[in-house]
Amino acid sequence: MDFALPVPLPHLRREVTRSLAVAGVLLAAVGAGLSLGLGLPPTLPLASLAAFAFVAAYALSGLEAHRRPWGPANRVTLLRGGMASLLAGFLAVGPVAPAVAWGLCVTAVIALALDGVDGWLARRRDVASPYGARFDMELDTLLTLVLALLLWRWGRRGPGCCCWACCGTCSCWRAGYGPGWRRPCPSASGGG
Repeated sequence: MDFALPVPLPHLRREVTRSLAVAGVLLAAVGAGLSLGLGLPPTLPLASLAAFAFVAAYALSGLEAHRRPWGPANRVTLLRGGMASLLAGFLAVGPVAPAVAWGLCVTAVIALALDGVDGWLARRRDVASPYGARFDMELDTLLTLVLALLLWRWGRRGPGCCCWACCGTCSCWRAGYGPGWRRPCPSASGGG
């Protein structure tokens, strides 16, 4: 499906902002529910929303070059961003009970598994784009960084585990933020 007519930028921004608002409300509700239900500090939903601000910034930047409907593949990527943000919220909580840690592991595995779904969906619907591929790549990097920081924060690994994640994060952000959105993405086969 090829979109011959570009989507007007104000309409596209509204569409993305609406998706971000829904995801933000769901993230706040899940964070607050976990915080109350598990007796965790109230910093969890706040820290999760702070991390989600980065996801929102990624989603909103580069739209002027995209100008296509923000379809299901991008929404799957956004779901992964919400999951990464929830995991990032646990950086403000500190070590948790083993059952909660296992729940976080399951969340991370689901987020990693969904990494293949968004690209597949974009290719299947013939809506793969450089914007979607870069959005996907940015959130892959964010998730990697969050998981490395959680391992370090909870004493499972030394600070060296964060080194490779930080190198990838800096490289991705340097290449992708701002003017980098106008350059071709290394692989336009992912995201939508």
